[in-house]
Amino acid sequence: MTLFSSPMANDAAKGLTSLRVRLLGTAMGCTALMLAAPAMAQQSPVTQHQTSALAVTTAVAAEDEPLDDPSIVSQDPVAIVSDDDIYTVVDSIVIDEVDAPGLLIDSNGGRAQVLGGDIETSGDNSEGLWLEAAGDAYADLGEVVTHGDGSTGVYARSEGQTVTSPYGYGSYTVGSAHVGTVAVETFGENAVGIHAVSDLYNAEVQSQTLVTHGNGSAGIVVEAYSYGIVDSDTLETHGNDATGITVTSQMASVRSNSVTTEGDRSIGIDVAVGGAARVESESVETSGNDAVGIRVTTGASSAEVFTESVITSGERATGVDIDAVGGVFFESESIETSGDDAFGILAISREYNLYGTSGSVVTNGDGAVTTAGDGANGIEMATTDGTATLISGSVTTTGNDLTGILVESENGGVNVSSETVSTS
Repeated sequence: MTLFSSPMANDAAKGLTSLRVRLLGTAMGCTALMLAAPAMAQQSPVTQHQTSALAVTTAVAAEDEPLDDPSIVSQDPVAIVSDDDIYTVVDSIVIDEVDAPGLLIDSNGGRAQVLGGDIETSGDNSEGLWLEAAGDAYADLGEVVTHGDGSTGVYARSEGQTVTSPYGYGSYTVGSAHVGTVAVETFGENAVGIHAVSDLYNAEVQSQTLVTHGNGSAGIVVEAYSYGIVDSDTLETHGNDATGITVTSQMASVRSNSVTTEGDRSIGIDVAVGGAARVESESVETSGNDAVGIRVTTGASSAEVFTESVITSGERATGVDIDAVGGVFFESESIETSGDDAFGILAISREYNLYGTSGSVVTNGDGAVTTAGDGANGIEMATTDGTATLISGSVTTTGNDLTGILVESENGGVNVSSETVSTS
């Protein structure tokens, strides 16, 4: 990933003329901008508002129409606060401030949308984008880089609001949070790449490339009242106690191409829901003691996990860990762990059926679960009241005090079919 530190700062000054009106104000160290449409765009009528404790002067659209902004180019923090809908286009923002976001957008009574380019911050506790809205909070950006401890690349939150249908259909809740990025990179301890929150509805993240450097950092964090959704291409974390993807919601759907974590107690994908969860993963690789490739926990419904490849290296590491009150279904092509007291697959269903396949039928059983190390375990499955079924291609364990396959059901049946099981 190409960073845009000093060249981007130099280029930022060139586009300042695209802002036709610039009002300077100082509130929490932020520069407030009044934005008007560029000459080539159709200009909407605007009104000025003094709003919120920030006392920021901003421009908002008349009659609840979004404001047509020019692209923001700034070397100072930018803040736009309004009681109406906000629409903003970013070209580039580069700041070197402490405890200040590069771009702050706050719609107290409507929707907020941010589109466009690149943001870079250098100070501690300085977000690239801080976006909040009473309604939908929507952000689609290019590259976002933070260099300070405790900084977040993109933070988007929808508080949610109840609206009344103009067609007489009663009232309903709106307020989704959406973040889409081309590339996010964080340098610093306890940093977060993307954090999306929806208090009353859904939260979604679409990420192409994301890299974190620093202990305690997180790549993608999604918190939603209803549905949490993640679609990630490439994600890397470097540091202890780091997490690639974290989702906390009522229901969840995660699709991931590649997640790599380096550090002790790190987790590739971590999903905790009150209802049902589904995880589809191409590749998860963790290196470090007490690390977990994929962990899924459900409170009242089913869990589904589909994975091509999971590799963990480190003591007490776990490839796939599933704990569901409802039914469990998992399918894995290849899971490999190396380290003492490691687990390849650990799956538990508290009340319903559990079904797992290791080694894909499509590839004629070429998939495998491989563990190496004292006390290492290949596959362990357990259910209380349902039937436990395992269809395995091959299981290989190497070390002392190990288990190749263990399948248990307290009050139901057990079905196990395996091509080969090898322990040594």
